[in-house]
Amino acid sequence: MKFFAHSLAVLALAISLNAQGEQPEPGDSLNIGRLPSASDTDTVAVAPRLRLYDPVLTAGESFVIPGLGQVRTGHYVKAGIFVAMDAIFGSMSYFWGQSAAVDEEYAAYYMAGSHFSVTGDSSRLDSAINVEQAHLQHYNAIVARFSAYDFLTWAIGAHIYNVFDAIDRSNHFRDNEERNPTTAFLLALIPGLGLGQVYNGEWSKAGLTIMGQWGLGMMAFNNERLRVIATNNYVRLNTPLADSAADAIRQQVASTYSNSWSGEEFTAFSNRNMFLWYSIAFYGYSLFDAVVDAYLHDYPNKMKIKPDLAVGPKSVRFSLRTDF
Repeated sequence: MKFFAHSLAVLALAISLNAQGEQPEPGDSLNIGRLPSASDTDTVAVAPRLRLYDPVLTAGESFVIPGLGQVRTGHYVKAGIFVAMDAIFGSMSYFWGQSAAVDEEYAAYYMAGSHFSVTGDSSRLDSAINVEQAHLQHYNAIVARFSAYDFLTWAIGAHIYNVFDAIDRSNHFRDNEERNPTTAFLLALIPGLGLGQVYNGEWSKAGLTIMGQWGLGMMAFNNERLRVIATNNYVRLNTPLADSAADAIRQQVASTYSNSWSGEEFTAFSNRNMFLWYSIAFYGYSLFDAVVDAYLHDYPNKMKIKPDLAVGPKSVRFSLRTDF
């Protein structure tokens, strides 16, 4: 699970950096325009003309088939990434769902073994051990089922991210208009919706935010549920019984299985804290990203770069002036 968490963090960072370093659309051209100046050498790069696509069409295509909207707009690598993400997360969810069913069958098998005819203390001990094995197998089934829920959440989040990215690729929401950083921050405070990024017109980042916050949050939540279940089983196994003979058998079973339950409790506790910290860190990143994007949203209109090349009889001088 820790390897999976680190892999997701690296994947999210890579996709985020790719989204921030967008290249012009295929077929777009970069125009060089003249600035009104006394010098004929003053030129400045004008923003490329972006080809516009129908955002409803691109979103609908990616909703039906992951990556299809990206294929329409010429973003083939992104399309492949979304197909892979949906396939991996979906197949892992199915795998853990099947594993949960197998573990439940084992739990039923051990529980059935506890109902055999019992005569004498040794048979009662064997029956108690079978019952405890059934509890452990049932817990394993819960772990697998929660893992299936985790991956299903990531699959749904990846699909939403895919649709939002397709909307972003339509280029209808890209502009250099001023954005209010306070408004972006307040909207980003609402978790799990990516509203700060939507306000900035960064639909792809909004999808990434939704996927990351929901996925990490679900993993932290499910591990907390596992911790509670493991703790309750540990307490059950170590609670004395009124019947002295039954309690003697309980103590023998506890000496063997108490460490198993305390180990499960510690694992769930550690994973809960790890994913909780990941969730908090990613939430903080989404707030920071929304505010920074709002501040920089209109920088092409505010910042002008003016190069100047002066050629003299014996020298050549080049200068670069920026206006903010």
